[in-house]
Amino acid sequence: MAVEVTEIRPGEVRYLQEGESKTIEGLDAVVLAVGMLPDDSLYRNCVEEDSWETVLLGDARKPRKALEAVREGAEAGLAV
Repeated sequence: MAVEVTEIRPGEVRYLQEGESKTIEGLDAVVLAVGMLPDDSLYRNCVEEDSWETVLLGDARKPRKALEAVREGAEAGLAV
């Protein structure tokens, strides 16, 4: 079932599911894994607009082999 994230705020994510607005509260971290092509525009927007820590990983950071990106993601996840 697909959802559309409409807003990420400190401690919560708001989204639409089947046209209904919903909120997940009490979050310490949000991890986004989106797209299949290198694109850092979402990261750049988050860095410019938001005050929380933002980390760029995977091919959006630098195209390379999948194992390297998986390791990088695991290390970032452990640091949360």
